[in-house]
Amino acid sequence: MNPLRIVLAGAIVLLVVHTLGRFIYTPLLPWLVQDGLIDVRQGATIASWNYLGYLIGALLAIRWHRMAQIRRTLPLGLLVHVLTTLLQTQADNPDTLALLRLLNGISNGVVFVQAPALILEWLTWRKRAGLSGLTYLGVGSGLLV
Repeated sequence: MNPLRIVLAGAIVLLVVHTLGRFIYTPLLPWLVQDGLIDVRQGATIASWNYLGYLIGALLAIRWHRMAQIRRTLPLGLLVHVLTTLLQTQADNPDTLALLRLLNGISNGVVFVQAPALILEWLTWRKRAGLSGLTYLGVGSGLLV
């Protein structure tokens, strides 16, 4: 398999989880406040739960660092991320939204650490480790979009 295809796949994964998962809430916050669904304090609290989730997810990813563990937890992290992102659109109270943002952050942290680790391992076996940094183009291009 072409190493650039692997790097591109990783970039797309990071684009989805980090760009959509992290930044989908921020531009909606003023509208949520304007519509009276949450107030500014609740919005800040919800964002804090999401940041705590990133930390927990990254720590879990470090704990589950073996390739066999990554092969199990990475797909699960992606699934949880997609589900929590979609469920946020249906949340009708701040507590539910806070819980979903926490879970979304945890899954984001797991995927953000494990996907590049898996790609680096794959590239290292093929003596192409220098390409691994290109995986992060997904985050950069997602932010540009």
